[in-house]
This record gives sequence, C-alpha cells and structure tokens, in this order.
Amino acid sequence: MQIMKLLKKTAGIADYSEVVSVSAAREMAERGELEPLYLVGLRFGGREDLSNCVFVPPGTAALKDQYDDVIEDLLKEGRIKSYSCHPQYKGRSAVPSLLTISAFTPEGKPEFTETIRIW
Repeated sequence: MQIMKLLKKTAGIADYSEVVSVSAAREMAERGELEPLYLVGLRFGGREDLSNCVFVPPGTAALKDQYDDVIEDLLKEGRIKSYSCHPQYKGRSAVPSLLTISAFTPEGKPEFTETIRIW
C-alpha cells in the first residue's frame, strides 16, 4: 500500500485515503488544502451546513459551479424539475472521490448527468 501512495504522489495524483473524518477535512480546508463544496448549491436553496457540505481539493467547487450554471439555465427553461448531487467515496475517506450531478425532467427522465472525478 505504501508503494501505491508513493507512486501516486510521484505521478501528481492526490490520495485522500487517510482523511477519515470530517473534522480532519475541515482542518485541511482551513489550511487551504481542501475547500467546502455544497452538494445542493445555495442558489438552489441548499443549506449552508455540514449535511449539505463536502470538502474537496481546491478548484473542484468552481468546476461544480459551472455545471450548476447549466442546471440553472435548464431550470429557467422549464426543462428540469429536480436536481441531485451525490458523492461517492473510496474506503473510509471523508473526501469524495466522485460527484455525480443529475437533473431530471418533470416526467422524471434524466436531462443532464455529469460526473466530476476528484481523486
């Protein structure tokens, strides 16, 4: 396992497998190593609390915000009725490895789906 971590570090791939608590992730965010990301954006009525927040590498929230711009346009056009952003994790890590953003028509059919690969 240590060899894989060394290879990932050498290749420039982040490994957040040892960040196993939200408090550790929050501390990393305070140091600028991670940033908060709201699963349901505040502009969509998401709450600014830990039940709606994950901590991700810097730049990830800006990427999600770009997808939320697309979602907002679809919402204004009346093409979607519901939205979700689901994190997926590796092992015990508190830092998600993937985020899947989806928006659905009023009939419940997928209109937009995008996955952000984090680590």
